Amino acid sequence: MNKIQIMILGKNEMDITPIAQQLQSTDEWQIHVMTDKEDAVNLYQSNTQDVVIFTQALEEEIKKGLEKIFKFQSEDVIIFSDTNEEDIWNKVNEALHQLADSKRPEYSFVYDALKHARFNINLN
Repeated sequence: MNKIQIMILGKNEMDITPIAQQLQSTDEWQIHVMTDKEDAVNLYQSNTQDVVIFTQALEEEIKKGLEKIFKFQSEDVIIFSDTNEEDIWNKVNEALHQLADSKRPEYSFVYDALKHARFNINLN
């Protein structure tokens, strides 16, 4: 099974470190820490990320531009912008569960398939 890919993008290592320490790479996901936007785009194109986290120190124009690029490549990417470092693990975990639930197939069943039959058919 493939690991969930999480990219943290910030202005420098100082603003990325608290988020990266909270999430840490596990058996379920792998963390990629980026400080250069071009490297982030190259990584995203070569290995589509499931979650992208922008730190608060990153400029709004850069966030908006990168978000457009990432959403164009993959509509299912989860993007967090201006997140609070204290509860990022819960937010990421909840968003991944919601994404998994939305991808789960839904089934609908017809209870009375013979309702509009030409003949009077009753199943008792």
